This record gives sequence, C-alpha cells and structure tokens, in this order.
Amino acid sequence: MKNLCRLQHISYKVIVTITIVLLASCSLQSFFIRNLPSLFADRIADTLSLNASQEEALSQDIEKMLTREKHRVVKLKTYLNEIKVKEFEAGQVHQFIAENYLELAKQVNVLLAKYMLLLDESQKLEMYANFAEENNEIKERIEDYDIDNVYDKFTFFVGSLTDEQKLMINNKVTTFKGLLEERLTRRIQTQSALMKILNNTETDKQTSIIELLNQKISFYPPNKSRTLVILLINNFMETINNKQMNSIEKRRKKITDWLNAYLAYY
Repeated sequence: MKNLCRLQHISYKVIVTITIVLLASCSLQSFFIRNLPSLFADRIADTLSLNASQEEALSQDIEKMLTREKHRVVKLKTYLNEIKVKEFEAGQVHQFIAENYLELAKQVNVLLAKYMLLLDESQKLEMYANFAEENNEIKERIEDYDIDNVYDKFTFFVGSLTDEQKLMINNKVTTFKGLLEERLTRRIQTQSALMKILNNTETDKQTSIIELLNQKISFYPPNKSRTLVILLINNFMETINNKQMNSIEKRRKKITDWLNAYLAYY
C-alpha cells in the first residue's frame, strides 16, 4: 500500500478518502463511517511506516479528532445545501473549503509530527524511500500528463461533459499540469526540510515539524494557477445543462446523506 499516499499531501489524501467513501454503495455506508479512523490511520501509517501498535494508537487519536470536528461537518453540510448552482462562484467556494480544510489539516499535521517523532532509524529510512517513490510517480504523471484525470474531477459532479466543456478544459491543460509541478516542488522542499529537522539535535522538533507542514497547506488567497482554475470553473458553470444540473443535485444529496451518517455516528 506504499503508493496510496505520501507525506507532503497526506492531510489532503486523508480528506480525499471521504470522496472514495462517497462513491461506495449505501449498503457499505455504516461500515465506512464506523471504520473511518482505521482507514485514515492505515493511509498515514503506510507512509510513515508505523508498526501495528503505533497505527492502533493513531487510529484512536483520529477517532477523537473526527468527534471534535462534528461542528465543522455541520458547517460544511449547511454550506453545501445553501449553494445555488445558477449563482455558483468558484472563488467563494474555494475560500470556504480552503479555510475549513486548513483547520482540519493543521490537526492532522499535529498527529503527523507526533508519530514521526516515534519512528526509529529504520522506519525513518523507509519513510524517506516512500517520499522518493511517490516523487518519481508524480514526475511520471507530469511527463505523461493525462487530461482525462481532469475530466474525471468534473464528471464526478456533472456527469458526461459536452464537447464545448471538454474544449474549455483542454485549453487549460498547461495550468493543470503546472499545479502538479508546483505540488512536486512543494513536496521536495518540505521533505528536505523535514529530514533536516529529524536529523538535527534541537529539543522541540515537534513544533518545528508542525510549523513546517502548516506552511505548505494554505490555499488562500489562491496563486496564479489556482486563480486560472477558479476562472475556468466559473465559465464552466455557465455552460451547465439541465441533465448536468440533475447530476449535481443527486451528488449533493448523496454527499449530504454521508455527512448525516457521520454526524449520527460521531
């Protein structure tokens, strides 16, 4: 499972797990909700090369975090159902998501720092190897960039794309590829700085690690590439047809159902 996620964007990947959950059938809903702490812990443990007892402790910490974050899920649910598709403004949605993601990611980073400091030397070496492996995978994705991956992000909400919409996305392929290149640069910089912290003799390594990881998770205000993507999404939303509108509403309902299940369990 080494290829599932790596450190620099692990808090992001943890959140992406929720998207995977959203795609599951209703019959699996209770299973996924009940096992969210274990699912998240497994992804983090894989990257950090945690042993079984460390992973179990991490799972318990994540369960506590998920319980604490119920208020944020309530806020997300309310916001999701207040969005008017015909008045959709991607910049405002980006700001809301960025601010709430930032707060959640900060809590994940506290856990990352805590468990990184429990690693022995062999675990650290394996973690560094994981970094290099994922970096190489991202380099390959950049070299063989596939626009279909971008299509998938749109079709998740709207269903099939029109030729006009595909052309709009194709015209921004350089921007999407640039975002991936920016991600790789941030990863390498963060990983290099992290290795120095873990290998030096300073006494408060945990604070240094948390500060380092927190520096890399702010998405607002958006940079040039993200601003271009926001503009694309706004233009894209102006082309939504009735069939796609129905797909959006169905997706909104499904997400709301999962959020309700989360709130009921935690």
